[in-house]
Amino acid sequence: RRVINKWYIQDTRKTIGRTNFIKIGENKKYFKEGIADPINIIETLKIYYKLNKLKGPIQLDVNPLSICCDKCVFCFNEEDRREDLEKLNYEKALESIKWLIENTNLMHIKCSGFGEPTLYPDIWNLFEYTRKQGLYNTLNTNGFKLENHIDNILKTMDSIRFSIDAYNSESFKKVHNKDDFDKRLYNIEKLVKRREKEQEDLIIGLHYVLLPQNYKGLDQIIIWAKEVGVDYIDITLGKFKPTYLNNWKEQELEDAIKIMYNAKKYIDDKFNVILPHKETLDEKDLEEFRKKRYNGNKCWQIYLRQYITPKGEYGACNAFDSQPISKRVFGN
Repeated sequence: RRVINKWYIQDTRKTIGRTNFIKIGENKKYFKEGIADPINIIETLKIYYKLNKLKGPIQLDVNPLSICCDKCVFCFNEEDRREDLEKLNYEKALESIKWLIENTNLMHIKCSGFGEPTLYPDIWNLFEYTRKQGLYNTLNTNGFKLENHIDNILKTMDSIRFSIDAYNSESFKKVHNKDDFDKRLYNIEKLVKRREKEQEDLIIGLHYVLLPQNYKGLDQIIIWAKEVGVDYIDITLGKFKPTYLNNWKEQELEDAIKIMYNAKKYIDDKFNVILPHKETLDEKDLEEFRKKRYNGNKCWQIYLRQYITPKGEYGACNAFDSQPISKRVFGN
């Protein structure tokens, strides 16, 4: 059975292949009732850190370029993206990844980004290399021209997540400012069929940012996803970022939250629904949630996840920082 959002930690400080990872958690344990709960993961990392068996990061987010083919109303990277192309130097990126493999517990490469990662010309060369090194490969994409990438996806990827954020062509135009919704769904279904035919273990998921433009159709897209064989949907409430341009009305927001958590009814052995913590839905509760997550101590995200920007800047993720990502780099 496919496991959504696997987490592993190595028994040594060198990457020695997927089969030699010690599994410390999986979907049913860390995503109780469909709600993401990273606290247990962080507690496990603390134990390994104290035993000198953890040298982070274990996940590296590679953001290879700054442009995108969609213009989503919710894009959280709006302040970081430029109209002119910023492209990651492939040779230097490869050099950095090699160093991390040799000197840290790196096990997971994820490409998402400031732009659409499949537009990066060396994306599949990068994933081919990291797969050979035994790393777990994840791609977040909007699915643009997916038909051109299916062979490479099946060859190099462990997990892929599509940003859909709509339930029909009209809502897709409102959110993504594109009119190829039906084609993107068709290509996702085509990928699922190829996966089953070739008996691959690829995990296929959807991401859905809940907005006034699309919340009423959430059930519709989930039903479609289950019918075609998608493995999960990850739902985010578009509320806080000014770039969301959502203009929630009070009753709309209340209805949307009910619809979102009612989606748990779709969870079964073959399909999962990942939802945000209820404590994160209100800005006033965020600080308390942060204290709970980190026990009032240091942030452990640095041991979980770091990133490279299209400029080659290196930094650590902080989901509670309102500054643009480009303002939070280490400086090297």
